[in-house]
Amino acid sequence: MFVLIFCLLFFLPVFAQADTVSARNSYPLWKGIEAGSFNVGFRTIDWKDKTRSLADGGEDGFFPVQIAVWYPANERWTCEKAMPFKEYFYLTEQKNDFREPSPDRRDKALDIFYNFAKYGLSDELNEARLKETGGTCTAAIRGGKPFAREFPVILAGHDGGLWKGATLNEYLASHGYVVVSTGLLSATSAMMSREPQKALARRVQTFELTAGLLDEIGFARRSEIGLLGINADGMSVLLYQMKNQAARAVVSIDGWEGKNNGFRFVSENEHFDPAAFDVPYLEFQQDEKTDREPL
Repeated sequence: MFVLIFCLLFFLPVFAQADTVSARNSYPLWKGIEAGSFNVGFRTIDWKDKTRSLADGGEDGFFPVQIAVWYPANERWTCEKAMPFKEYFYLTEQKNDFREPSPDRRDKALDIFYNFAKYGLSDELNEARLKETGGTCTAAIRGGKPFAREFPVILAGHDGGLWKGATLNEYLASHGYVVVSTGLLSATSAMMSREPQKALARRVQTFELTAGLLDEIGFARRSEIGLLGINADGMSVLLYQMKNQAARAVVSIDGWEGKNNGFRFVSENEHFDPAAFDVPYLEFQQDEKTDREPL
């Protein structure tokens, strides 16, 4: 993660300002990682994209685009003010329809974390630990007061629920970045293997829509943008950059474009143009080894 931070901080410089928050907090979920000099605000934008049809995976006549925004906040952090970790999972449960989750859906949302811990971390949480972790305060103050100035932007794709990159995005915001992140709809995730070009086109369009909303956020500096993709969205940010040439640097965490099938998906895409990609690019890989360096 520190290499990632170096890459983003090096190519998207943040200059020290008098209005930074000098007192650094120690956040329970960060396991001792030192925060930057800003407190962190958080908000979501539920955008009903009516330019796409129900056939594109939308609900009730619109295509839902859940946009999560982490940003430097001009507000003192306390655990009482901060969001509990479970709120990220409740928001994930709303991504396909924007409806407030029922108690049953809230329980289902926490099952996401239970299964991730069990199968991804080999740590089977009992009910008490799951409840404790869900109730732990994050670094993010929901609706926290933003500064009256702009910060560089990291446009991110979190490949699923917004909880996936939440702690990393809090960390980046504490260092003076506005992180604007969207995730795949459940239907898009399922589409990636059987209709990858349709799924990638959907994601590139979503990134374009999200970038077009940066002016509405108010504190995002459009002239300084970096891209961050996790898993399948490593492909998405790569193709978005090749098409739009909008960013100063691209980082991919376990991006599918570095895996054998993913490389084929990317190279067959209509926007694949290595000659158009002339910014620093950093890719992390795990699990799957390849005997080539295709990119």
